[in-house]
Parts: sequence; C-alpha cells; structure tokens
Amino acid sequence: MSILWIVWEMFVNFAEAGMFCYLLTKILGYKKDKAIRLYLGFPLLVIFTTILNITVSNTNFVIFILLVANIIFTTVCFESNYSSRFFGDAVNQLLQLFPIQLYFMQHQYLPHMI
Repeated sequence: MSILWIVWEMFVNFAEAGMFCYLLTKILGYKKDKAIRLYLGFPLLVIFTTILNITVSNTNFVIFILLVANIIFTTVCFESNYSSRFFGDAVNQLLQLFPIQLYFMQHQYLPHMI
C-alpha cells in the first residue's frame, strides 16, 4: 500500500474525527480542566480509525468497532449523562453510515439502470 494512500486515509479520518469532536463539544460541552483528555483522545481516535480502515476489509465490522471506540472516547472525554453521550455517538454513526450506504447503493443499482 502506498504511503500516499495512508496519508490520505489519515487526513480523511482526521476530518471525520474533528467533525465528531466538534459535534460532541456542541451537544455535550466539556469542562476546560478536562480538555487534556479530549486533546489526547483525538489523535488516538484518528490513529485507531486509520489502522482499522487499512487492516480490516469488512465494513460492517469496522463500523461496529468504531461505534464501541466512539462510546469509550465519549465516556472518557465528556462529562454528561450517558443517554446524551450515546445519542451523540448514534448521530455520528448515522452521519458516517449514510455516505457509505449511498456509495454501495450507487454501485449496486446504477450499472443495472444503464
């Protein structure tokens, strides 16, 4: 695998994790004294997502593992009730799942329509 592909994957994962953290900080908020957890957890989430996307080929398995990782990240980094944390993770996963399903539907149904 090309090093450029890995760099591109990290860039995309950085953008996804950045949007995820921005969404969670707006929904849940965070305490300024606990911000170090967020700053340390963010790169770990990017690296973990990159490793999963490169090594595992089953998309459903990756989505499930990332849901668990996001729940752990949200539980450690944010201070609010558990239902709000889970709701933030669910919204993030739905936002990430929509383009993936759209991509697969395009490749499944579009060749038959032409």
